[in-house]
Amino acid sequence: MKPINIRIIALLSVVLTFITAIFLIHELRKQQDVETAEPLVPANKVHLTFAYNGGIPKTKLTEIIENYNRTNPDETTVELIDTPKEDYARLMNMHMIDGDGPDLLSVDEDWKTTYFLKNWLADLTVAAKSPELPAYDQWAIDYGSFNSQLFSVPHAFDTTRLIYNKSLFVSAGLNPEAPPATLDELAKNARQISQSQIGYQRYGFAWPLGDKEVGFINSMEVPLTYSGLSIFNHDTGRYDLTSYRKWLEMMNGLEKTESLLPGGLSLGYQSALAQFAKGNVGMMIVTNSDVYELEHSLGIQFEWGAALPPVLDAGLKNKYPLILKPEPLIAVNNASEHKEAAIRFWTYLESSETLQKLYETSLLLPYSEEIRKASQPDSTAVSHIRSFLPTESEAFYPPAPVLLNNKLNPNQSLFLDIDWNNRLQAYSEAVSGRISVQNALQLETERMNLLLQEEVQDGHIQLSSFLSPVFHSPFGN
Repeated sequence: MKPINIRIIALLSVVLTFITAIFLIHELRKQQDVETAEPLVPANKVHLTFAYNGGIPKTKLTEIIENYNRTNPDETTVELIDTPKEDYARLMNMHMIDGDGPDLLSVDEDWKTTYFLKNWLADLTVAAKSPELPAYDQWAIDYGSFNSQLFSVPHAFDTTRLIYNKSLFVSAGLNPEAPPATLDELAKNARQISQSQIGYQRYGFAWPLGDKEVGFINSMEVPLTYSGLSIFNHDTGRYDLTSYRKWLEMMNGLEKTESLLPGGLSLGYQSALAQFAKGNVGMMIVTNSDVYELEHSLGIQFEWGAALPPVLDAGLKNKYPLILKPEPLIAVNNASEHKEAAIRFWTYLESSETLQKLYETSLLLPYSEEIRKASQPDSTAVSHIRSFLPTESEAFYPPAPVLLNNKLNPNQSLFLDIDWNNRLQAYSEAVSGRISVQNALQLETERMNLLLQEEVQDGHIQLSSFLSPVFHSPFGN
């Protein structure tokens, strides 16, 4: 018998051990992949993306989506995209331009005509006739239509109020049942509150400009419609921003006296709302969409009130309607690969059943009169939602001519940082102090009217159709 070669045996052992180790590692990796990998989605299952920037709280909208994902018969899944509120419009515009926008998205009033013109939204004329949806009057149909096509409907609207901390009013020697009725009273109260709270880091008023659209539109332009101010004058047929001078100069004065919540152009809306809920702010402008968050998410504990916004001077009170702002339209991306599935989810969102549940829990004010009459918000002892219900002093405003916000004549570019909306950038320049308030407003007024004149001359805008305004006010006390 030949002697056993120990070297050969050792080599074979090493090779066998190496092969065994590779096999074990492979099996372990397979097992790990099974444990960590996401479940495979069947090839026939549709996945939709949804970008939203409206008044329904994210937690509640997520519940609505999860319910749809569980119950819809075609097993479509919908994913809510987490988009920063302050940057929503810019990001959506970029995605839609690039052709990779979400399957469904909310479109703000300032941008809806641009989206219509660019054919970015799907025609929902047939879907809007579904028996699941409430009946809408002609104003609502016109609002979401363009060139005889319906792209969405205004399912809800926002009301605007001045909210105030009654405890801080008392501490400052102010009447807690008498909120300011004029801008001068607002400024006086804000200074008085701040002076009474020196050392406690509490301030008279919050003006969040970190989100320009919320800060300048919702907190300035909207409340000042109650004074008869509007960026477009339907009587003269021209734009005019100069009437906002008093507000801007008053705010600049409050900042100099340390009566504004610090932050300026960087102060986010949610941060300001949270500071109000903590008792660190005397007053701010909000909408009905904020009531639920104040009373539930932020858990406000002190006594507070809500009133119609102050007017420029006492003689203007109840002379002009306060604008009702339609909630951003929820629409379907015309370029969606799953348009039919997206329309089915849109129908679910806009259905009477879904809207009625949201209304009953004070999460939105539905446009549909039949829903508002069928039920009322759940009113508790501490809820302030009834202070936000629309009154006969409020109305939907007639449309103004739409100038594409990014349409610029290089010779008219008066500001260093051109934003998506040059009007808002003009306001920012006035607040920053880089240019006087009067000059900023006058220069932007001239630019807008120049563009308007060009649009009229080119035949793109029929100016006569925007004169003799009709205010749509179906909501009485």
